[in-house]
Amino acid sequence: MFDRLTDRQWKSVSHLFPWGTEQRFGRPRRHPRDVLEAILWVTLNGEKWQHLPAQYPPTQTCYIKFLQWRRDGLLVEALAILEDDASMKARPAATCDLRCAASSA
Repeated sequence: MFDRLTDRQWKSVSHLFPWGTEQRFGRPRRHPRDVLEAILWVTLNGEKWQHLPAQYPPTQTCYIKFLQWRRDGLLVEALAILEDDASMKARPAATCDLRCAASSA
């Protein structure tokens, strides 16, 4: 069951998800690591978005980023990098489902 990315896993994909600290109006942005972990939690555990635990960013935030990153091809790239990790190889069916979902934009 997927829970969190290790620091090594995040370091390997962090270049795909830039995060600036510039001042903005409105609510502060969520860190891309938190959002990516939420997306992976939903997809790799086969859960529905509405069952996303409270420890992750809001469901709407994560789902919108999922759609954006899927459209931009970032999820496919990140998954290709993460699949080289041994802990991700333990879930071939789930990673295949994520790859299929990410590439069908």
